[in-house]
Amino acid sequence: MTMTNSIEELSTDDTAETITTTIGTTPMTETSITAMTETSIKEFSTDEIDNSFSLMTTTEETTTRTLSNIDTRTTTMIPPNLLENPGGELGTLAGWTQTGSSSVILDSGGVLNSGYNPHSGSYCFAGGRGPGTPSKLTQNVKLLGGVQGFTEIQLASRLLRAYVSFYYQTWDTFFMPHDDVEVSLTFRSSFSAVLSTVSSRALACKSSNPGWCTYTNAFPLPVGTRSIDYTMMFIRRGTIIGNNIDSYIDDNSLRVF
Repeated sequence: MTMTNSIEELSTDDTAETITTTIGTTPMTETSITAMTETSIKEFSTDEIDNSFSLMTTTEETTTRTLSNIDTRTTTMIPPNLLENPGGELGTLAGWTQTGSSSVILDSGGVLNSGYNPHSGSYCFAGGRGPGTPSKLTQNVKLLGGVQGFTEIQLASRLLRAYVSFYYQTWDTFFMPHDDVEVSLTFRSSFSAVLSTVSSRALACKSSNPGWCTYTNAFPLPVGTRSIDYTMMFIRRGTIIGNNIDSYIDDNSLRVF
């Protein structure tokens, strides 16, 4: 039905009079208006308002509980060791290229000197036997398209560093000087041209014999680096007695980030 006339304004003195409005063709009295008003109020009662607020409160509490259970732990990503067979644990020199007049050997404990054992695992690298010095092992690690998938833009950013670490020990006697170890990095271009070379310098572990020392360092990558030569050197110092190169390296690590 369509209300065709607006309801006339009522004052308190007019409450006893009949209201002359028309809905369709049916006259509407004060009684019918009161009934409509009561019906409208009943449709939106205070009980329903309370229920509405109760529902809103319940929803808010549920949301709060959900947020309080969010896991805020973080995961730290550790870049991989880019060296293959870094401690000789394959039982061979796989991954390494040998140079020098003496041959580097794998020592499983006491091969060169009694009591000189691997730092970890079953093997370590030892300088070997022979009058020539130094003996060397080298491994070329590709960065562009390598394990970490570095791009040319990343390698040219001047933000990357090569992080080196290894353990070393050297045999000691009162009558002879320590033999030494040295690790070097050679940074190469896409055409294998040498960009620069850095080194740990010659090291002897004199703090305990037998016993391991550790070396760590970081070197900036030159712009244009596409690969790195990681080289272990075993250097003979005493040449009067014997012909062993009595120095050891284990647990090599090369990471770039």
